[in-house]
Amino acid sequence: ISVNDPVTGGVHCSLGDDPQFDFLVTSTLASQGPQAVGRAVAIEHLPAAQRWPSDAISYVSCGDGSVNNSEWLSAVNAAELVAHRRRACPVLFCVSDNGLSISFKTGTWTASWAEQRLGMRVFAADGTSLPQLLRASQEAADYVRGSRQPATLLLSNLPRRFGHAATDRQSAYL
Repeated sequence: ISVNDPVTGGVHCSLGDDPQFDFLVTSTLASQGPQAVGRAVAIEHLPAAQRWPSDAISYVSCGDGSVNNSEWLSAVNAAELVAHRRRACPVLFCVSDNGLSISFKTGTWTASWAEQRLGMRVFAADGTSLPQLLRASQEAADYVRGSRQPATLLLSNLPRRFGHAATDRQSAYL
């Protein structure tokens, strides 16, 4: 990507067009998780001139295969530690669960992981139901905004239209 690109300025995976509010995301499996937790903690500690809206939250998403990745587990653990210490950590983790990871079928693992492992509040919705998706998303965001604590939004049955990479067997995802 060229540094002359007017949208990204040469940065890979950039979102937004306002230097104060845009984000850089990564394409490496689950490495966006720790950055999102850091951003959530920083929201509460910015100087007044750089302060974000008082209800700002950090949002990060991944697929079901990423919940086993050390980067994602570190992010979840860090968010729960900050919350345990009674500090603000307004981060919303979203996990899209289509039951199919790059290298294996996840089956019911993701829902079990969320239920058994997470100490934070979990909101769930069927990814094929727009009313459920909207309701759970709004409830999760409202919870994080109001409590300033982390939460997870778990989207099950979320159809994937294509593989994760060009090298994937595309027919395995259809």
